[in-house]
Amino acid sequence: MNIPALQRQASLRCEPVFPKSGSPIVFIHIPKTGGMTLYSMIREIYRPSELHKINPAVESVEKYKHLPQTRKNSLKAIYGHMDYGLRELLPADSAYVTLMRHPVERVISHYYYVRRTGNDPLRELAMRSSLYDWVARCNLEEMDNGQTRRLSGMAQGIKFGECSAEALAQAKTNLARDFALVGITERYDETYLLMCKMFGWPIKNYPSINVAKWKPEQNEIPARTLRLIEKFNALDMELYDYATRLFAEKVEEIDIRHEMRLLEERRRSSYLRWRDATTQYVKTKIRKWLPV
Repeated sequence: MNIPALQRQASLRCEPVFPKSGSPIVFIHIPKTGGMTLYSMIREIYRPSELHKINPAVESVEKYKHLPQTRKNSLKAIYGHMDYGLRELLPADSAYVTLMRHPVERVISHYYYVRRTGNDPLRELAMRSSLYDWVARCNLEEMDNGQTRRLSGMAQGIKFGECSAEALAQAKTNLARDFALVGITERYDETYLLMCKMFGWPIKNYPSINVAKWKPEQNEIPARTLRLIEKFNALDMELYDYATRLFAEKVEEIDIRHEMRLLEERRRSSYLRWRDATTQYVKTKIRKWLPV
């Protein structure tokens, strides 16, 4: 395919198949699932005035509560490390999306991310702990079925070691009933293209952001450590399996074969890779000067 043809396709915006409404997309970001890459795409698609970030801190939730209604009505996307328990604050017909990752890979990634992140308050603890101890002895709720916690909407009331089958059942119900899409980190291209087609986003190359610079492969980690991670994340393992089935059903429902070919063609074009990267860089710089 020649460059002019690719240039014409570069502006392709999918016709949305998701029902249109005045309510926003709500992205529940589970740490270390590839959410920062999705953040970057959302921030490129929508204006700053159409976005709002919520994190679990009380002040962040209160800030959203006290936004003027006109501001809330203008939002196209709400995102952050929130849990599904905040749904009562958000528009009833919001389009919920999330990303899930294989629990063992997510725990390994989380540990090595904290170790290499200088401003993370847990870095000192991670540096003096083995991965085994990080999971077994540091009492970190994120390491104890962290995905089930967030997606059940019960995260605030569950102590370390107390995540239950009830939380798992509620998380499954929430995913099946209320989520427009449960993406899978290990199938990121398909996840991205489903969102493009569902929400009418343009298809373009995307960068991988906040990826661990180095972490060992599973076959380099002691078997006892891997078994421990699976034990502490048994509910997440089951929820992940359930999510992959929901994802497979969505891929069957929404045909993205053409979009997959388009994305592959774009990646083969060095011109478009350069152009997309340059455009994103310029937009990032300009966005700093735009009013929120």
